[in-house]
Amino acid sequence: MGETHQNTVVKGPVQDHIVAHLDVRKQAAFVSPTLADFTVVYGPDEEWSSLAEDLSRTFQCPALFASVYDGDVFHYILYAEGRPIDEYSSAPDYFDGEEWGSEGAAEEISSHQPEPAGGNAHLLCAALGVEQAATQVEAILHPPVEGAIRASGVDAFGQHWALAEALGWPPQACTLDYRRLQLDGDEVAEDLKEVFADAPLIETPR
Repeated sequence: MGETHQNTVVKGPVQDHIVAHLDVRKQAAFVSPTLADFTVVYGPDEEWSSLAEDLSRTFQCPALFASVYDGDVFHYILYAEGRPIDEYSSAPDYFDGEEWGSEGAAEEISSHQPEPAGGNAHLLCAALGVEQAATQVEAILHPPVEGAIRASGVDAFGQHWALAEALGWPPQACTLDYRRLQLDGDEVAEDLKEVFADAPLIETPR
């Protein structure tokens, strides 16, 4: 079983404001310290992208929901003022019910999985205020390989990590999720101390 996680990065509102909103909603989540205008929010799986939509609408700001499934599928939805404006999937037919080949069976994977769907690097970078990263982001979302990017050895976790780095975000924080924080909170907090200069994540509702 490969890496699976999901979270939301919000641009604009600071940790305290997000926490106050989630407290009122009685929403279970962990909220990171705000770093260079960005805050990571980790919600339960059942919230999926609805938490990103709510935060974007409430604070009238961009919010990027991103997920990785089993190391195979990298997916994101970009919201602006509560509306989805861009969406990406590295493996758009992954859940179509067909059997996949064994790990490493590149030919079988390539014939089954079409190229990535969606993902507008210029729109994504403009919304998040990092227009200069558009070329780098485009190469991450649509690498110069033929057919399925999984067949080329690029896994979904690596894509998410690389995208976070390209956008100027700490990838260690962007590749965690609510379940991991619940199970291994103390260990994770120790790992993130340097990233957030010892400032703590806050769990809601308080």
